[in-house]
This record gives sequence, C-alpha cells and structure tokens, in this order.
Amino acid sequence: MVRVFVTGDTHGGAFKGRDLLKLSAEHFPIGEKLTRQDFVIILGDFGFLWSREETPCAIYWREWLQNKPWTTLFLDGNHDNHEMLAELPQVPMFGSTVGVAFGNVYHLKRGEVYDLAGKLFFTMGGATSVDKESRIENISWWREEIPNWAEFERGIANLEAYDNKVDFILGHTCPEGISRIYLDQKGLSGYGREVDPVCRFFDSLIQYVEFESFYFGHWHSDWDFGKYHMLYQRVLEVV
Repeated sequence: MVRVFVTGDTHGGAFKGRDLLKLSAEHFPIGEKLTRQDFVIILGDFGFLWSREETPCAIYWREWLQNKPWTTLFLDGNHDNHEMLAELPQVPMFGSTVGVAFGNVYHLKRGEVYDLAGKLFFTMGGATSVDKESRIENISWWREEIPNWAEFERGIANLEAYDNKVDFILGHTCPEGISRIYLDQKGLSGYGREVDPVCRFFDSLIQYVEFESFYFGHWHSDWDFGKYHMLYQRVLEVV
C-alpha cells in the first residue's frame, strides 16, 4: 500500500536544519519504515535549489534527505531559486511531468494534476515574498515566484480535463479568504500586505472545483480551518 504524507517548508536545511528535523527519525518515526514507493510532499520553500555555490551545510542536508527511505516531492514556494527550477530535466511521472532535482527528489510543477496512490493532486506553487524589498533580485528573490498567466491557464485546463474534480489541492499559499480568516483569528486583521495573485487564483478556483482537502505551507504555522490545512512542523498522512 502506497502512503503519501505532506508537510510544510524545509528551507534547504537552513537555520541548522531546524525545518528539516520534523522529518527526522525522532519526530517522524514512521518515516523510517517507508520505502521508495511512498511519498513525502513538501509544500513549497523547499530551499535546496537556492544557490549555485553549495556550502558544506547545504551538501550535508541534501545527503541527509536523499538517504531517507521514501521519495521526496516538492512544490516551489517564494523562497526557491526559480531559475534553477526551470533548468531541471523534465520526465513523465505520475500522469504528468515532473522536474528531476537530485536523487529521489522531484519537483511537482505548477498547474498539474498528479496521480499518487490512486488519488488526484492538483498543484500550484508560488507566492509573493512580503520581504522582497530587502532581498536582491535573482540572488535571493525571483520575479518568477508568481506564476505567469500560462501557468494559471494550464492549471485551469488540466482541472477541466478531470471535470474539475480532484482529491487534494496542494499550494504553497492558500485562498485569500482563508488567509484573512487566519489573520483575524490571530488578531492580525489589520496586517497590511499586498494581495497575492496566487491567493486570488485559489479564491476563484475553490468556487467551482470539487476537492476533499487543501494543504499549504508558507505561513510558518500549523492551523486548520475546515478542509484547509496550514502546515509547518506537522507531517500529515493524506493517503
């Protein structure tokens, strides 16, 4: 039986691996019993494709992840090097196309529908960096963090091919309406930020697409609201 898990941002082992330790044997013991036929999906800000000059720390954590027994899949977030993502070799897999990152690690592309364990997963990575003014373009921030219209349109067309019915929607961020509910609950309703085009896209999508659950990262918190699930340190089994 194939098993599928989802979790939040990993940031490429930065911060002394803090955001990867949720996948360690101590915190994710069931992971040690998985096989290459099982999947762990990281919901954006994967972070291992970041700099072309690899540090010993980055190499260490990449090898650490490769040595895990499962197959790792990831969406792109806003804190990923989108130039490097675009250069990945493309291969057919899971009923669509993925980017081959390294070893047993693959990029789930924007606007695709993937078949994993007999379930349909719609994926749309990307999000707006609220801190981009303090970053350097094409070094620590990329305009491609926001999907272009062709990627949004591909997503709409691929969903239509499945009669707008999937089991799960996976994003780095969430619908705008859901983000506002989260901010209200946290007492941050006055939090001023620009509206994210990806959030707007999801706002439209959920009006007509049938789905069981929506999983996303980005917000560095764990929170649930109905069928919407924000993940950071949690690792949830979905199949």
